[in-house]
Amino acid sequence: AWRVQPSGPVELHFARWQGKPTSATLTAEAASGTERLVGHAEFQGKPLSGYSRTNSGIRYRVFAFLDCFACPRPAWLRMGGVAPRADGDFRLLVQPMLLGSRYRVTIAGPNIGRTLAPDATAVAPSAR
Repeated sequence: AWRVQPSGPVELHFARWQGKPTSATLTAEAASGTERLVGHAEFQGKPLSGYSRTNSGIRYRVFAFLDCFACPRPAWLRMGGVAPRADGDFRLLVQPMLLGSRYRVTIAGPNIGRTLAPDATAVAPSAR
């Protein structure tokens, strides 16, 4: 269960798959007075990018949603989303006003045919 929109309803996602689940990695790097978040997304050992479909057939872009913690209040705050490149890599330069103590990425697992992949999440400490 997770929220796509920060103030939106909680969504419950069901998964049905074989093989490796959806995975995500995230690291924070120092970058010119701020931080750069760098990550990678995979499903079944292959880079995750492009498009997926909902159960009703609506096509949507795969996004890595990035949140910061304690930026400025002690809670998670959605910073934005980035589409992973064809190699599954994604990057986001953190705005100075959103520097936090840690960062989180959440990626919805893709729906491929009858395969409903699980969602993935990863957390990284600040590089500061």
